[in-house]
Amino acid sequence: MFETSFDQSDFGPGAPIASVDSAAELRKIKNREAAIRSRQKKKYEQDYQHGKLDKVNKENNKLKLENAALKAENQILKRQLHYFENLFAKKTQSTMSMTNSSTSVVSREDTASQSGRSGVVLNEKILHMHNAQL
Repeated sequence: MFETSFDQSDFGPGAPIASVDSAAELRKIKNREAAIRSRQKKKYEQDYQHGKLDKVNKENNKLKLENAALKAENQILKRQLHYFENLFAKKTQSTMSMTNSSTSVVSREDTASQSGRSGVVLNEKILHMHNAQL
């Protein structure tokens, strides 16, 4: 018969010290040890993939929170923009109405200069321009 002896280093940790009586027994032992190594490798790969999955999930949650914060900030900025657009539109309308009234001041100035009141009209014009700046 074929007889071989093995020590633990041949099959990894926990391998029994055995003496093999046949080639068939030797194949069984090697197959069993290969299966153990394969399961260990598969477990290591699964643990590694689970670690990567956890890391990606944490990053995803962080990005979701950041996205929500940016959306909220965007809404605030949109409201502020709308407010300032309305304020600007009112200011523009006010300026346009002042422009219309300043043309009437000019026509009053022409009339006043004909009647000798040019100093009074000039003071009215300065007062009107000062109010427009406020």
